[in-house]
Amino acid sequence: MVVIQDERLKHLSSLSTFAARIRFCNSQIWERLGSGTGRTVYAYSDTLVVKLAKNAKGVAQNNVESDVCLHQWYGSTVTDVIDADSDDKWLVAERVRKAVAADFKIHFGYPMKDVFGYITRHFDVRERQAFEYEHLTASIIQALDENEQLQDLTNLICNWQMEDIYGVYNDLISKRSWGVGNNRLILMDYGFTKTVCDEHYK
Repeated sequence: MVVIQDERLKHLSSLSTFAARIRFCNSQIWERLGSGTGRTVYAYSDTLVVKLAKNAKGVAQNNVESDVCLHQWYGSTVTDVIDADSDDKWLVAERVRKAVAADFKIHFGYPMKDVFGYITRHFDVRERQAFEYEHLTASIIQALDENEQLQDLTNLICNWQMEDIYGVYNDLISKRSWGVGNNRLILMDYGFTKTVCDEHYK
């Protein structure tokens, strides 16, 4: 990561409350692109976004996404993080186009249903979600087993505990969590882990 020299980001870090930081971001010319339970995403530039934590859930998710080791090992699978507040109040990440279903066929060679079914099957140890992947043939499974990016993704899910005894978390098999940038189909929302779930969602 690099340090972006921008007084606005320094000021954002200096604000002591979630509400104050939200008001500041809303007062800027940054377009609000979307919001979840823990974070709001703003267009920082044509190529970058700001992910602002709006509560402790968002701070925890920013902490995951700004993990240097995660990017060293799985940088080809997720959006790049350029800069981040030292307390994870915000991060600046690569801006990508939201994925559409056709992108999965282009980048993985198989439809989105097959890709998500494959990921679900990999972590469905109790076979509770077999209906999501029972359509997969042995040849499709073998082909996806040989896909390097999908193997990186399953390793990321396992090593960062993005699943539990019930299977992979839904964020990872939702089209809205994926984007396309620099000819890569990658995760742009990947901050939800078992630790985040246990500490902030239960």
